[in-house]
Amino acid sequence: MTRPNPAEKDPVRRKILAAMDRLLDGTPLRSTGRMSVSQLAVEAGVERWHLTHQHVDLKELFQALSEGRQQHPGGVRP
Repeated sequence: MTRPNPAEKDPVRRKILAAMDRLLDGTPLRSTGRMSVSQLAVEAGVERWHLTHQHVDLKELFQALSEGRQQHPGGVRP
């Protein structure tokens, strides 16, 4: 999945990546588990602006992965 890179020094990025994994795995700890940027921020324990302004690449990655998951539920791909 999006396992945090051990070399990643930014604690906010590490939180977001870990939260992404939990949401994509269906094992949320803090959020509703809904696949949205807002719930990703809740799950990561960060303010939403980190995803919409600071780490836009992670927001876009999450959206792409969650969209792919919705198109192919259960990981079954044609």
